[in-house]
Amino acid sequence: MDPKKLPFLKDSPYMPQDVSLVIVNFNGRHHLEDCLTSVYESSFRNFEVLMVDNGSRDQSCEYVAREFPRVKILPLDYNSGFSVANNLAVRQAGGDLLAFLNNDVEVETSWLEALVQEAEKDKSSVAFASKMKLFDVRKVLNGVGGAMNRIGYTWDRGMFEPDHGQYDQPEEVFFACAGACLIRKKAYAAAGGMDEDFFMYHEDVDLCWTLWQQGGRIRTVPQAVVYHKFGGTSLHTMGAERREYIGERNNIRSLIKHYELPNLARALASLLRMGQSPGRKWILLRNFAWNIRNLPRSLAERKKVQSTRVARDRELSRLIDPRTRVPLVLPDYPIASAASFLSTKRVVRQVAMEENEIGCLSYGWYPLEMNPSGRGKRVRWTQQEASLFLCGGNAPGRLQLKIYTMGATSGVPAEGTVYLNGIRAGHFSFNRDGWEEFFVEVRHSDLCLEVVIRLEKTWSPDRIFRNGDRRELGVALQKICWESA
Repeated sequence: MDPKKLPFLKDSPYMPQDVSLVIVNFNGRHHLEDCLTSVYESSFRNFEVLMVDNGSRDQSCEYVAREFPRVKILPLDYNSGFSVANNLAVRQAGGDLLAFLNNDVEVETSWLEALVQEAEKDKSSVAFASKMKLFDVRKVLNGVGGAMNRIGYTWDRGMFEPDHGQYDQPEEVFFACAGACLIRKKAYAAAGGMDEDFFMYHEDVDLCWTLWQQGGRIRTVPQAVVYHKFGGTSLHTMGAERREYIGERNNIRSLIKHYELPNLARALASLLRMGQSPGRKWILLRNFAWNIRNLPRSLAERKKVQSTRVARDRELSRLIDPRTRVPLVLPDYPIASAASFLSTKRVVRQVAMEENEIGCLSYGWYPLEMNPSGRGKRVRWTQQEASLFLCGGNAPGRLQLKIYTMGATSGVPAEGTVYLNGIRAGHFSFNRDGWEEFFVEVRHSDLCLEVVIRLEKTWSPDRIFRNGDRRELGVALQKICWESA
């Protein structure tokens, strides 16, 4: 592509090489304005956009053709899935670099520029992962590159953690999430593209595993920031249970394709031995059955992958987490933002766990569990930092917090700070075990209060009780009440 033929490039300071930005859409009309508007406001301008539409029935193609005429639309009359659609777009792509972006993502102005600059600087890496944050709660991470454990379960690094810059140094990671990443086209082609037997989920992990085995490297670019409407498409189109089923099914196929035989045998045996509920074990067995039925196709793919690998399992073991359990706790509640909380128009002067918490809790809370004193309503433990919302004061007063601490047993004092709408409002320190009450002055008259509890240190039950509970806990909250002066 000749940059001189692209008039919108005249103000761009960068002309290193072309980028093809690929978006797969399925009934995502309500996401496309945020996504494409942000893309075309990028500081890096030397790119084309290809949108594969998987048979949408919501006028997505008509909308994009009318509002974003520079987008090259590749319409299909059926839902081909994520892998097939991306591979189709790549075959039409003119760029040396491929940027993959979910349709429910909004990018920062410098996102693409940061990725391209890193690709120009680091010629030894073939894929680059973005810093992804939650669209509605922008201080909270969706992930900065991906990790995998020894049995193939994967997670996004830092997911649901508040962003304090803890992932701001570029690092090698096992995979780059295809929701927002950059991959060299030659490397993508050499790896065979995305596995088209993966309808969706795990295809980016599988592809990146091949890239590593072929001698490539994958790194994070924390300066490349996007905001993701987590589950904005998939949770509405298929639901969480179906999503989990397909993800694990593809995970097992990927193990079959990539691991050397001794490691494959160990991984599959560990999967089968995992302690699970009967319902969850049934899902696992169904996924094994699917892979047995499709074993000939998986073995054919395995032959291709193994024939091109230059890096052995031993060399890649540093990238694989040795644990069986995924070190990630998914919230059992919808994460609230200030906007979502205010939109309910609720007057909430007290949040009591298990009673009226839904819609008030933001990030940083573990699932409900038994009261540690053995009686009363259930509680939630905080992570190192946790947030919730109250509404209805509109006048100075004070907050009463009732928390449970394990300072004596854990040997870690329950010491922390309370922030109200970002302003430091109080400090607590307890060395005992048991329930404690303390008060925080509310010195301003904001109608809505975001209450953030930030602990100095956390403690782990497994270090004390050897019970396998490796969570990092702060304090348990039973209730918080806003009292007027």
